[in-house]
Amino acid sequence: MKSRRDFIATAVTGFTPAAWTGLAFGQSQSKLASQVLWGGLGYSVANADIAARFPMVKAASDQGGWANLVSALTVSLQKNYAGGVAEDPVKMLSSKSDPSLLFTVSLDYEQMILVPNDGGNGEFQLSFVYALAQVLYLEVPRDGGSDGSIRVVYSFPFRVQSGETPRVNNRADQIQNFQKLLFTLDNSLVNVFSIKVASKRFREGDYPKVLKVASVKMSPDAE
Repeated sequence: MKSRRDFIATAVTGFTPAAWTGLAFGQSQSKLASQVLWGGLGYSVANADIAARFPMVKAASDQGGWANLVSALTVSLQKNYAGGVAEDPVKMLSSKSDPSLLFTVSLDYEQMILVPNDGGNGEFQLSFVYALAQVLYLEVPRDGGSDGSIRVVYSFPFRVQSGETPRVNNRADQIQNFQKLLFTLDNSLVNVFSIKVASKRFREGDYPKVLKVASVKMSPDAE
């Protein structure tokens, strides 16, 4: 049987928790919203593919601090989510924990379009970052009992974009523009998450949809 930590970390296929922040289960702080467990921020690809699939986002988040990005999203959720965010990581691994809501954010795609600026030494840079926020209904594995289950309660894809004028072929400028798009612009990833996602309300009483296995692949190294 999987450990509870492994179960939670691999609950959503394709989600790579590049920075894992585990919080706990708890009672609702609001009649309109249930308390959530922060599941972390990650990429929708395997770790080995992050640098190739997200070259600008990775460079920008490394420069601005991946931990700072995770912290900004966590603080935003704590400030704006009506039901509250649980904070005791020990309870997350308890087989006696009640089912809870798990909140995750994955980075799905990046895009950069460069348009030459006729007559100047700059160019116009269009930057896009696509993300997916999900709220999952989580029942942890029980010792000597259930292997646990996970169900989708809510999915919210969102996109942020910006337009800047970096110097021609200047990678440092391009990365800096992505860093602003992640952290500091009015329409940055952090701010859009705060306004459009973290302020929503979710309840454990909703009827979630059970995840179904579409396919199973076994590698030669599988035990």
